[in-house]
Amino acid sequence: MGDYREGFAGGCYVNGTQTCVAQPEDYCDEDTFVTAHYLRANHGHPLRSCAGELENVVIGRCGDSGECSNLPSGCENETTWDEFDEDCTTTLDYLIKEEGTRVTYGKCGERCVWSPDDCLEGEDYLRNSPDCTANKVQIGACFAGHAFCAVGPAACTQPGQPDEPFWNFYEVKENVGASCYLSSLPVEEKLVASAPPKKYFTPPPIPSPQGFDPSAIDVKGGIMDNSFFSSEVLQTGGLVGIVAVVAVILGIVIGVSTVYCNKKEDERWMVDTEKEHPPVPTEITTVTYPIEQADSAITDF
Repeated sequence: MGDYREGFAGGCYVNGTQTCVAQPEDYCDEDTFVTAHYLRANHGHPLRSCAGELENVVIGRCGDSGECSNLPSGCENETTWDEFDEDCTTTLDYLIKEEGTRVTYGKCGERCVWSPDDCLEGEDYLRNSPDCTANKVQIGACFAGHAFCAVGPAACTQPGQPDEPFWNFYEVKENVGASCYLSSLPVEEKLVASAPPKKYFTPPPIPSPQGFDPSAIDVKGGIMDNSFFSSEVLQTGGLVGIVAVVAVILGIVIGVSTVYCNKKEDERWMVDTEKEHPPVPTEITTVTYPIEQADSAITDF
C-alpha cells in the first residue's frame, strides 16, 4: 500500500461562520474557500484550526435512505440530498446512536472512492458499499508548496491564488510512493466494566473452647511440648479465641500509634504555615511555534 497518508481540510465561511470543509461547497459564502495548503502556511489565519485531518468534517445526508452522504450521487434519489447535516461527518453518523455509526461510501469497481468522477475507464460505479468506510476511500493530492492529500481538484483551488496541480490516487502512489486515504476512523472507546460490589467478610462466632484442659500443655525448658499442636486446642475454638485476643491488642497499638502520628503531622503543618512561600506567578507566557515552510511539493510525502 505504500506510505499511508490522510486528507487535510480547508475552510470557508457559512453565513459569516467559520466552517471546515473538504472542498468548496455550495453552502460556503462566495469566494471564501481557503485551501489546506494556504492555511497550513499561514499560522495566524482565522481558519487555521481547519488545517487538520478530515475526520470531523461535516457532510450531507440522503433524505430517502437517511444515510450520510458526501455527494448527491450517494443517494438513491439525488434530489433528496441535504448538503449539510451536523450529525454527519466524513467518518461517523451520530443521528442513530450517540457513539456514532460508520459512514460508508461508493465504489469504482473494487475501489472505495469519494466520487464517481474517480472511476477509471471500464469501472462501474456503485453508489454505496457497506465495506467502504473512510479509512478505505482512496483520494489524490494537491502538489504545490505544502503537498497534501485531498478529495479532488476543487480542494486545490482558492480564489485569488494560482491553482495547485492535482494527482489522483495512482499518480501519487507512482510518483512519490504514498497512498492517500480519506481519514482514519475515530478510536473506539473501550467500555470499562463496573467493578463488582465489595463483599465484606463477616467472621464466624467464636466458639467457647469446651473441654480445654490447661494441664494438657506440657512446657519443658521454656519450649512447649509437641502434644500441644496435636491436641484438640487447635482443632476447636481455642485457636480462634487466641487470635481474637491478639487482634484486639494489635488494634489498640495501631490506634495509639495513629493518634501520635497525626499529632506530629499537625505540628509539622503548623510550623510549615509560618514559613514564607514564593509568590504564585500571575503572568501567562504564550508559546509560539515557527511556521513550517515547504520548499517543494515532495516535502510532505
